[in-house]
Amino acid sequence: MMGDQDDKRQYSDSPEGWAQRWGKEFEIARRKFEKYWEKGKEIADYYVDATPVQSEGEERLALYHSNTSTMHALLYGKTPKVSVERKYSDKDDDAARDGGMMLARVLNSDLETGSDGSAEAMSHSVLDMLMHDFGMVRLRYVPTFTTVPGTEAIIDPASGKTLAPEIPEQQVVSDEEVETLYVHYQDVMWSSARVFNEITWFAFRNPMSRGDLVARFGEEVGNDVPLNSKTEFEPTTDAVTSHPWQRADVWEIWDKENRKVDWYVEGYPRVLDSKPDPLQLLNFWPFPKPLIINCSTADFFPCPDFKLHQSQYKSVNELTTRIALLTKAVKVAGIYDKTATQLQDVFKSPENTMIPVDSWAAFAETAGIKGHMEFLPLDQIVAALDKLREIRNEEIQLLFQVSGMSDIMRGQSSQQATATEQAIKARFASVRIQTMQDAIAEFASRTAAIKAEIISKKYRPQSLLEKSNFQFTMEYLANPMAAQSAIQIVKDRFPGYRIKVKPEQVALTDFAALQQERTAVVMSISQFFQSAVPVLQLMPDFMPNLLEILQWALAGFKGASEIEGVLKSAIKGALQQIQQRKMQQAQQGPPPNPEMMKLQAQQQKSQIDTQHKMLDAQISAAHTKQELQADLVRSDHETRNALIQAHAQDQLDQVAERRKGIMDLLKTLPGGNGEQA
Repeated sequence: MMGDQDDKRQYSDSPEGWAQRWGKEFEIARRKFEKYWEKGKEIADYYVDATPVQSEGEERLALYHSNTSTMHALLYGKTPKVSVERKYSDKDDDAARDGGMMLARVLNSDLETGSDGSAEAMSHSVLDMLMHDFGMVRLRYVPTFTTVPGTEAIIDPASGKTLAPEIPEQQVVSDEEVETLYVHYQDVMWSSARVFNEITWFAFRNPMSRGDLVARFGEEVGNDVPLNSKTEFEPTTDAVTSHPWQRADVWEIWDKENRKVDWYVEGYPRVLDSKPDPLQLLNFWPFPKPLIINCSTADFFPCPDFKLHQSQYKSVNELTTRIALLTKAVKVAGIYDKTATQLQDVFKSPENTMIPVDSWAAFAETAGIKGHMEFLPLDQIVAALDKLREIRNEEIQLLFQVSGMSDIMRGQSSQQATATEQAIKARFASVRIQTMQDAIAEFASRTAAIKAEIISKKYRPQSLLEKSNFQFTMEYLANPMAAQSAIQIVKDRFPGYRIKVKPEQVALTDFAALQQERTAVVMSISQFFQSAVPVLQLMPDFMPNLLEILQWALAGFKGASEIEGVLKSAIKGALQQIQQRKMQQAQQGPPPNPEMMKLQAQQQKSQIDTQHKMLDAQISAAHTKQELQADLVRSDHETRNALIQAHAQDQLDQVAERRKGIMDLLKTLPGGNGEQA
């Protein structure tokens, strides 16, 4: 390492010194990369069957194209979906949750519409990984500027004082985008390193026309740079005679050691431009770790699968050529006696036709047709064909074993295979494929994370608001200030987010496996809630904790990832219900003491009993009073009746006395008697 540092110090910190430094770096790197590029072109030609024919009658089996296409469809079957989560899911951190939703909307919107080219770039990168063991994308921030006209200064005509200063013409950002660019395997070089984290610089080739050079680097440099791109035209430095399709290979070099970016053309005496870290990313690189599967810890460099398996592919093609040649030889051919001229018409005659033969007796004595004709022996050719096909099948099976394309992955199955054998094959295949699926998911996750980081650092608040359509969400309608808080969180606390693409979001869906996984998830949820019911009856407030336990348990199921959002929503709803119930209880006061409630109940019962006794007494007194009143009324009636009867008797007695007195008076009158009277 000290020797490398001493070598780097010999170059001056100037455009000329850096050009010398990069020239030396490229000279060392090209020794390895040019061999890789040459092999890559051979693989690409083999993939589309563009390799020259080696011999007459050569036949090829498009097995490599079939395997690669199958793996590509299996590994990248649909556009990924990005999830943005907080590292610390605090229930009261609403601003951080809104910020995560805002970022997720922007990222997924670009993926779904394809506006940033990420879906296409991902597909190309996966195919390059399968063919060349190298898949790569890079992110680029692209602002769109609009000219805002200036205004003249306003001067008071009386005093000559400047009331408003002059505002010059300005360039303002009207729109902004983060593009995802596909990087071809022949357009990149990097420093030697054992692992990715030890790489010090990455360089990207950008072919630029003379007009592009002038527009980017100015008239002087743009017209002076040689058009050195290796195309079908000879490189030239003459801008007048150069062909319109000629280009200059401008290398954009990201120097992590010095955190700067240089633009360099090989052979030019100085770098075209140099800028300090333009994006200020945490890990500096504007790209994720490339998709390189077969590298070791001794050298971070791709090793294509075809390079490892090419002997099997070539052997299969050789056997296919031999089979084709022997197949062409399987035909009716032979020799016949020239003197038996009639035999030449046997195969020319139409069906059901008799051919006359002269001197039949002599012809029959010489064994007839068998004695005058001998056919090519086909049994040896057919046996050779069967043997060649058997050997080719063995080669194909061997290729499937070493490449991972097992029969269970190709939808083929042996009728004699047991269920255990099929399960072992499925597990073996899934383990090998799962490793690549995880690598691609991690690649997509890192790409989305870098893009999100660029968005958090570069986007204006207005762009974040518009591209996420956040102003139409329930959060914004309920609280318009939520957008400002969310944007501030995104810009200030971006490392607090986890940005992830899950493997099942990019791989082709296996519907049979998906049905089985979802059935297992539903059964597990059902069993969990059956066991949780007794707990909830004793502790109703324990529902959020039970849901979190369920979420943790379902994390072990591959098919449960899509319902995590449902569980999170249920946990959030349960917490809100508990919080509302507690708020209502707080407004109503603390719950009463059970002993006090018992004492109050006894007091209330005693009061009720007393009231009942008092009411009974009142009712009894009222009843007694009514009886007394009835007795008085009855006694009064009896007294009155007695008085009336007594008075009537007195009247009768008085009438009787008066009558008696009259009778007595009449008796005393002269000449009279009582009877006459």
